[in-house]
Amino acid sequence: MTVEQFIKLAKDCNSKVELASLAKSNGISLSREKLDKIFNKINDGAELNDDALESAAGGITFGISENQLQAFINH
Repeated sequence: MTVEQFIKLAKDCNSKVELASLAKSNGISLSREKLDKIFNKINDGAELNDDALESAAGGITFGISENQLQAFINH
């Protein structure tokens, strides 16, 4: 799953519990802090920046790297 795919699915999550479940079912381990940041960023209508989209376009197939999650959280 790419970052782009994960974010698309995550936008449909109505709660942090749903987001945590989505992450876990895709083999992504999120700390409480990262879960909070991602959920808040998604609900603020934030979009991925060009760097994060470029990383996603690279096609990580078996999960999202720590660097990609961090890039999304911090931008």
